[in-house]
Amino acid sequence: MSSLFTPELGIIFWHSVIFLSSLFVLGKYAWNPILDAIEKQEKINESDIEKTKFLRQEIEVLNNKKGGIIFEAEKERDSILAKARNTEKELLESAYNKSEELRASELEKTRTEISLLREKAYKQWRKELVDLTINATSKLLYKELSRQGEHDAVINRIVDSAQSDLGNKKT
Repeated sequence: MSSLFTPELGIIFWHSVIFLSSLFVLGKYAWNPILDAIEKQEKINESDIEKTKFLRQEIEVLNNKKGGIIFEAEKERDSILAKARNTEKELLESAYNKSEELRASELEKTRTEISLLREKAYKQWRKELVDLTINATSKLLYKELSRQGEHDAVINRIVDSAQSDLGNKKT
């Protein structure tokens, strides 16, 4: 009886023959294609690694460009905002200046109207004052001239006074 742990010489021989023949067949027909497949896979892996490195570099370049583009966009945005602020300031100043000009012209127009109204009121007041003075004087003269003798004397004095005034003006 043979035990599992003590092999016999025939089994060792046939095992060795089968192993060497399998090794020969594999070496002649399968070993080169397997090595070629492994080398091909290694080349594919190296190519993929190189592509990955290249893509990482391109991503870095694109990220840098993106950063530059973002910087330029922010710069342009700031420039546009500054221009808008300047335009707003100019428009506000222009509107303020126009309103000031309009206010000044309206103020001058109002002053002119007030001056004209004041002058008109002053002329009206003088006219009314003259009318009141003439009315009061005529009433006084009428009262004084109600006596006949005095009437002739007053007329003579007025005529003499008028003649003397005319005589003074001619000389």
